[in-house]
Amino acid sequence: MISRLQRNRFVRGSIRRLRWQSIRWFGGPFRLPNFLIIGAGKAGTTSLHYWLSSHPDVFMPQSKESNFFAFRDEDTSKLDPIDRDWISSLRPNWTDYRDRFRNVTLEKRVGEASPMYLYHPAAAGCIAKDLPGVKLIAILREPLECAYSNFRMLSRRGLEKREFLESVDEDRDAPLRYLVGSYLQKSSYSSQLMKYYSHFEKSQIRICFYEDMLRDSAALVEDLMNFLEVDFRDFEFSGHAHNKAPSPTVVPADIRENLRSWALEETEKVEALTGRSLSEWRLKLA
Repeated sequence: MISRLQRNRFVRGSIRRLRWQSIRWFGGPFRLPNFLIIGAGKAGTTSLHYWLSSHPDVFMPQSKESNFFAFRDEDTSKLDPIDRDWISSLRPNWTDYRDRFRNVTLEKRVGEASPMYLYHPAAAGCIAKDLPGVKLIAILREPLECAYSNFRMLSRRGLEKREFLESVDEDRDAPLRYLVGSYLQKSSYSSQLMKYYSHFEKSQIRICFYEDMLRDSAALVEDLMNFLEVDFRDFEFSGHAHNKAPSPTVVPADIRENLRSWALEETEKVEALTGRSLSEWRLKLA
């Protein structure tokens, strides 16, 4: 006696094979995303990418962070040299972007994950222009912890040479740095979300929280499946976290003391926007 899950997999697999053969023989249009994971970086987007893409009704490219809608029209002439070289290496263009979805067959949902989209100033408008009906997923983490986690990652990789508070002071009034730096700006979720709310209906946007993912990842993924209108029962959820830091992120006391007011102000703004009480964020900042 086969289970419902096994039966659904067999039927979908058979249909996909037929569909893929017909596309190979007769050709067919590539589909563009109907959902995006837009951020935040260092808040669990890699795990969300792998969990959602493992559902049989969801297609996502194997690699994340195309950053297409962030950098497609970017003028790199005035950027920091590190950013300029990095964006040039991405070579964002429609041909390459469409090619990321060349293996889509019958999946109901087609998506990609690029955390850059949340904080890039032009991304929301570009997405609204080209994908007006898209569903958007953002996962947020306590802002100071998220900023410091991003700093730690770049320091481990040898890209960030400054101390954290030094980088905050230097970048405070500087233009946004995409790759290295601008840590507080990247974690200023309220202004970022407002841009998306100005371009999309609230019903198109699902805000979730890193702390909920740590507490009950299955419940969070089931909620996202419902948002995407795919059946959570149709796949086996592993719960295995991806791209975890080598050690837990603990914000040093002096940094927490120095930036507590900024983080609490941001917390209040996110609470007002989402209607969610963020007592866990406040506890981390105490």
